[in-house]
Amino acid sequence: MTSPAPRQTPRAARLSNFEMLRIIAMFLVLIFHADFWSLGKPSIEDITSSPLSSFARIFFESASAVCVNVFVMISGWFGIRATLRGFTNFIFQFLYFTIGIYLVMLQTGMAPLSGANIADCLGLRPGTWWFVTSYMALYILSPVLNTYADTVGKRKLGLTLIAFYGFQTFYGWTSAAEFIVHGYSAFSFIGLYLLARWLRLYGEQRLMRLGALIYFAATLCTVATYYVSAIVGHIQAMSYVSIFVVTASAGLVMWTSCLKMSHSRVINYVAASAFAVYLLHVNPLICDSFFKPLIRSIYDTFNPVECLTIIFGALAAIFAVAVILDQPRRLIWSWIDLALFGRRSARPKSANPAD
Repeated sequence: MTSPAPRQTPRAARLSNFEMLRIIAMFLVLIFHADFWSLGKPSIEDITSSPLSSFARIFFESASAVCVNVFVMISGWFGIRATLRGFTNFIFQFLYFTIGIYLVMLQTGMAPLSGANIADCLGLRPGTWWFVTSYMALYILSPVLNTYADTVGKRKLGLTLIAFYGFQTFYGWTSAAEFIVHGYSAFSFIGLYLLARWLRLYGEQRLMRLGALIYFAATLCTVATYYVSAIVGHIQAMSYVSIFVVTASAGLVMWTSCLKMSHSRVINYVAASAFAVYLLHVNPLICDSFFKPLIRSIYDTFNPVECLTIIFGALAAIFAVAVILDQPRRLIWSWIDLALFGRRSARPKSANPAD
């Protein structure tokens, strides 16, 4: 018996439901970094002495742990179109923020002139810009991945994914294979990309409609796993390679695919600058000097309800600032686009090469 032919996935106008998901995924990155990354993980002593506060932090971390996976899966859902133009746009946005932030910090005396800082601007220091380098590798491999996913058939692609996630869950979740790096790697991105392609090409509608249930159930499993890991150790509950985090990520993508949303120019416009939020607040010069101290100060100063409200407001403000700072980049890119590729973008261009 032959495998069913994959559904056709024609390119159309940017879908506002997935553009909204892109925005949500980037806001979840902010939440993820504002919690354990900035405040530290709740210990077993914290869980015992402050159970409600600890549960809230663990729940928000679990719900937002899908952030990076979802961002990659959006690329897999639509398929990266490997073009020099898209790749150049992606690199230009990265350099626009790294070099721009460094020049401002250098002029204001808040950062010294050093080889380490220059290396950071170019993405040459290990670990600092792991997402950018991993995504670049995924981009380079995307033509091969697209051809494989579109031609191998439902059964073989499904078996490949089962083998992949069986391997990654055992060796990556338990840290037995260092090259997986808890999902901070192109290896994990490849699995997410192919999983999204399988869902887009072969996922049945009745499965897609379970997306919300899958997301919340898997998130609760992540919460439970954290409590177990706090007691026994060794398990990276919030790791991007956790089978529960991957499942929750797939559920959120499936849920989004079922949402009917009319075309929104505002959503699409903001989503085109969503990646700027990551490039702004993760920058070491911003993160260590402003982002983490701000979150810690709010957490130490206000009561739980006030803290939650103020932190969410601060994250929304950071998101808005990043989008605003990205507007000159988009204008400059339109000129570069015209000079290098002989055309000016007809619509706001995201720096995600998948667009």
